Amino acid sequence: MPIKTNFLAFVLGLLVYICPNKILAQHQHDVYYVQLTNKQNTPFSLLRPHDFLSERSIARRKRQNIQLNESDLPINPAYIAQIESLGVAIEHSSKWLNAVAVLCPDANKRELIKKLPFVQYIKPLGYDRPIQNYKIYDRAVKDTSKLKESVYGWAENQNKMLQIHHLHNFGYKGEGQYIAIFDGGFEQAYRMVAFDSLFLNHRILGTYDIVEGDEWVYEASGHGTDVLGVMGGNMPYRLLGTSPNAGYFLFKTEDTKGEFWTEEFNWVVAAEKADSLGVDVINSSLGYTSFRDTAMNYKYKDLNGRTGIATIGADIATQKGMLVINSAGNEGRGSWRYIGVPADGFNVIAVGATNNLGFKAGFSSFGPTPDARIKPNLSAQGQDVFTASMFGFATKAISGTSFSAPILAGAISSLWSACPNKTNFELKFLLEKSASQWEKPDSLLGYGIPNFLASYLEAQDDFWVAYEQGQCFYNKKIASKQIKIIHSHQQPLPAQLSISDSWGTLVYQDELQFSPFGDFSQLIIPTQNLANGVYTIKINMDKKIFHIPFYQQQLY
Repeated sequence: MPIKTNFLAFVLGLLVYICPNKILAQHQHDVYYVQLTNKQNTPFSLLRPHDFLSERSIARRKRQNIQLNESDLPINPAYIAQIESLGVAIEHSSKWLNAVAVLCPDANKRELIKKLPFVQYIKPLGYDRPIQNYKIYDRAVKDTSKLKESVYGWAENQNKMLQIHHLHNFGYKGEGQYIAIFDGGFEQAYRMVAFDSLFLNHRILGTYDIVEGDEWVYEASGHGTDVLGVMGGNMPYRLLGTSPNAGYFLFKTEDTKGEFWTEEFNWVVAAEKADSLGVDVINSSLGYTSFRDTAMNYKYKDLNGRTGIATIGADIATQKGMLVINSAGNEGRGSWRYIGVPADGFNVIAVGATNNLGFKAGFSSFGPTPDARIKPNLSAQGQDVFTASMFGFATKAISGTSFSAPILAGAISSLWSACPNKTNFELKFLLEKSASQWEKPDSLLGYGIPNFLASYLEAQDDFWVAYEQGQCFYNKKIASKQIKIIHSHQQPLPAQLSISDSWGTLVYQDELQFSPFGDFSQLIIPTQNLANGVYTIKINMDKKIFHIPFYQQQLY
């Protein structure tokens, strides 16, 4: 035994000398996850939700008929006080997980924590990151980007691939929607021309550095800045994002100095904060598969929607009425190949990447999950995407599912502003149903590239006809009260409309004129007097004639 013990000590010493980071990383943590057993005797009550949720968050639940439950209750303050009484600092707490992250490098104190009657178990998370001094840079304004004919500028293809420009033309650009972006930092964003309208119109609603514990997020990484650019960038004829009029919360959750489970806990903490603020859409261009401490690494079988800390939090976020949009990952050419955490969540929209022609980008991660669920769910352009540069009016090309996800998330925000009464799950279904591979989803692009105009029309309760850029689109509804016809011309436009029955008999005819309604114009044709049956609508406007089938069924 002594010989074996001494030999083992010699081998371990040699390994530490050769590769100290890998050996020590698995043992020397200072932040730990403490799982609690219950929320008994909490002073908070589901009858008083305003004590822990904003009015907007409560309204989102009511609108989607979501009931409050125990996961909404904050952790019992008495439990936190008992842990702190041991001389241990609480880094973060998660009511959804009923867990706390503690700064506790002392093994003796961790043993004391384990003995508390309300503690289930402890596991390592990673390292503490103290607040860093930040720098403020002067603004650099240089007109180095060429104007384009399209109002979207260099971002035209990535927007129009989703048909989101139609909704923008109808006046829906994310107004009234709150988007939370989780990332590693938003360097220089405060001084960039592309975000002038966000700051001037107070649409940067809040900033939270979960890593260092302050509110300065304009540091550490420009990745989040690039993500914000494809969503909220607003430089007409140079760059226009998919949701330029939404409100944004910027969260720094990613520790750019190393990959550990701490970041997943940060993710959940940010999601809970986003929920309490009333956020509608979370964009997370993040993914976790391997870590600096290899003991934390996931295996493919772990992508089951129930294992990853961030995955569990992401699915709870969807249960609270938010939509979670997450990058599928960029492992398509690597040995891992597959999506990561939290893209494997049951209700998370994992987003793959295409090139500018709509074919899968080689780097985009594959699905499915080990339990054979469709992943990615949807896809958008992620190769050679354009976003804002920090230098004046300049743009730059970038690639990754980190950017296909926010392009889609911003478009979803614009769609939700057009359909505010739809639930998050209804919108997810509408987008998947409208996508290019709805009938034959695969492990490359999932259900494919969604069509936001089709999703918008499908979401309407009445029969809608949309006239856009010389084309007519309609939603094939069985109408009961009226036909609505919309287009994006803001000037009065004459139109001739007639309705004939299946025998060709004219049953309705009128000469009408579109009246401006916000950023678009609309006609409303009552149909109460039409008998049940099949009809043809003939529309003559803007020097074009369209014939549209229409089935009338009165609902009593």
